[in-house]
Amino acid sequence: MPQNIGRHIAMLTEKDELRHAHDNDPRWRESLYWGFVLPDASLGGVVYLRLDPNAKTVSPMILVYRRFGDVAYLFNKADAMPARLELDDVTVQGFRLKGLQPLSTCAVAFDDGAGASLEFTFTGIHPPFDYARNRSGCPSPLATNRFEQAGRFEGVLRLKDETYPLSGFGQRDHSWGTRDWTAIQHYKWISAQSHDGLAVNLTCSVIRGETAFNGYVYDGREVSGIVRADIETAYAPDGATQRTIAAAILDEKGRTTRLEGTVFALTEIPTEQSVLAEAVARFKIDAAPGTGIIEYLWPGYYFEHLKKWKMGGARP
Repeated sequence: MPQNIGRHIAMLTEKDELRHAHDNDPRWRESLYWGFVLPDASLGGVVYLRLDPNAKTVSPMILVYRRFGDVAYLFNKADAMPARLELDDVTVQGFRLKGLQPLSTCAVAFDDGAGASLEFTFTGIHPPFDYARNRSGCPSPLATNRFEQAGRFEGVLRLKDETYPLSGFGQRDHSWGTRDWTAIQHYKWISAQSHDGLAVNLTCSVIRGETAFNGYVYDGREVSGIVRADIETAYAPDGATQRTIAAAILDEKGRTTRLEGTVFALTEIPTEQSVLAEAVARFKIDAAPGTGIIEYLWPGYYFEHLKKWKMGGARP
């Protein structure tokens, strides 16, 4: 049984859409993430807003990637944090965020002034689920707490002469607290939504050799916390990046959900001493077709070792 790392019991309120009190640890930050999937164009996208209150910086990131290793667009710049900044109304470096309905709906836009822009409305399909609700709590190296929500994107992405409609399901999250990526030996973060409105968010974090399971299953009516999961991953010939996954997920209601995913686009994101293998995939949730995101985190040295590993026999 995984140890209870970082248990936090307060329930989410509308105020959790806003900024949280912080300590003096320079690793403390607050972040918002939106991930979208464009299977017909073989594209994946990440919109990320990072606040570092002790450094007094705010950093929007826009990443669009195509197929395997082709970064179609990247914007990632830090700026001085405005004296007054709240997360229901943000304007910084061409990035705009407007909260429309707490814990449900927001509008996001970005324009770099050089031909790349996006705008979308995100509307949750279920109430946000925070990792404090899972039996092992939110792992403290990951954050003090974080909430996840599947939802629908409606908008448009423009990359110079290319225009892509954003219309489909994806994921957002909001997290806050001290981040200690070095303490995380590995994690798997998976979000999937079926075309008929089922959703899964699963995080398996390995810390001190123990695995903590977080996330939820949404059956179209209610959200149930995940208790544990068995995951099998097939890797690319490089030995390090994920290509397919199969998972059996047990939730608090005693139900088992089967998840299958096949990656169609992936990029590698260095972060501190780790590497994120960020991928979008076609999914089946109990045979219902859909799409989603598969993100694996590895220590940087280990990730590179996997790519160089030659032991005569099958890679793991």
